[in-house]
Amino acid sequence: MLESDFNWHKSNSTYFSDLDISRLVLITRIYFAGFSKCSKELAAEGHTGRMSLTLGSVYCSFRRPLRLYDRYHVSSRVLAWDRKWLYIVSWFSRPCKKRPQKEGETEIIACALSKYVCKKGRFTVPPERLLLASGLLPAQGTPLEQTPFSARSSAVENASQGMGGEAQLRDAVNLQEPKRGAMSEQQRQWSMDVETERLRGMDVASAFISLDDLCFSEVAQLLQV
Repeated sequence: MLESDFNWHKSNSTYFSDLDISRLVLITRIYFAGFSKCSKELAAEGHTGRMSLTLGSVYCSFRRPLRLYDRYHVSSRVLAWDRKWLYIVSWFSRPCKKRPQKEGETEIIACALSKYVCKKGRFTVPPERLLLASGLLPAQGTPLEQTPFSARSSAVENASQGMGGEAQLRDAVNLQEPKRGAMSEQQRQWSMDVETERLRGMDVASAFISLDDLCFSEVAQLLQV
């Protein structure tokens, strides 16, 4: 009752509290294992201060209303990351109220896109470094974060167009052999699959990133008037 608006729907403002919980569960699962390890490595490199995670912005689109006592579920997953931000896509769903075409079919109530940054003091920690420390990216000689993003984007685009990009991407994700031996073909393919999916996610997030910049630019111009 306390979350309802004047239409007796779940108030839009309460969606963001639910998003906080869903994103927190996801973040702790993907970062917890490597958070302390990464902090110690950064301290050894001379970066002081505590490790922190900060929410940069949230975009939420509402498709259908939730009435009082409707059951719903909130899910979140990593969409992509760049040198600074980790992008997370979340969605609210519930069992389909119309005639479902198959058992367990759900309908989307709302979807959201958020971005997080990790800091060690004033130093920005690349998301890829934390994912590597948590064991969620393929271990290799050179972290993907040290590979030029433009080169990797070009390789994926060329691969999709049949222009030899697959070989370029293979080199990009395996610049150096790890000390314990070369990556296996399975590990190499996994690296390529991860990077291809990351770049696909960045394409999805690009409109959100542009909107974020445009909004701040618009407000800045209004304040100068």
